[in-house]
Amino acid sequence: MTPDRTFYLALSPWLCFVIGDRTGGVGPVSAAAFSAAVAAVIVYFDRRHDRRPVLGLSGAAFFSLLAVTAESGLTATDRYDRTMAVAFLAAIFAVSLGRDPVTELYGRSTASRRQRQSPGFRLHHCALTRRWAVMSLVVAASLAIGAGPVGPLDATAFNWLIPLAAVLYAAVATPAANGDLPVDAGALAGTLEALLSARRERAFKPRLLPGPDREATPRRDRPAASTGPGIPRRSEGSL
Repeated sequence: MTPDRTFYLALSPWLCFVIGDRTGGVGPVSAAAFSAAVAAVIVYFDRRHDRRPVLGLSGAAFFSLLAVTAESGLTATDRYDRTMAVAFLAAIFAVSLGRDPVTELYGRSTASRRQRQSPGFRLHHCALTRRWAVMSLVVAASLAIGAGPVGPLDATAFNWLIPLAAVLYAAVATPAANGDLPVDAGALAGTLEALLSARRERAFKPRLLPGPDREATPRRDRPAASTGPGIPRRSEGSL
């Protein structure tokens, strides 16, 4: 199981830039402009679903700035542009650990109320965000090495194979963002004890049997009806 799909959708601007910047005829300016447009669309959908668009706003601002600087020639981004983009993504993950982990922002909408109130929910997403931060650093380092003076085989390995393996590992090896949470042993034991106590009370509760119907049962101490005309028959023991 993997994190929520909205989290992967928020990462699409970086994916578009990494792929588009190395496509024939597409440079850093066009790739950055397209990635900024994709990030703006993600911000719109995050706003509609009441999510904080942390990745969307960050991607739109970064790629817009990158497109402007690359077009004006203020910075040389032809070689290490992809490295800077992924390193910036790693910084977003690392900074969010101090307040609200990025994966938690994209996991609240699909998590139940019990999961959100669980003490392990935040710890779970801290571990997820930390793993994606480390993955981003590995990809940034690999892209930096691949941008240097290396051979064709090494360039393919550092620019594509190693980053792809790192992303797949982070996506597959992490548990679901709203899935298995740590179990509170004390709360679980208290719940079981309450259920057993309620069952014992139902098992040993005395049952009251229905009493006799006094209206339907005749009284034995009533005098019997008379047997002769005008002579009443007295009950036994009477004078």
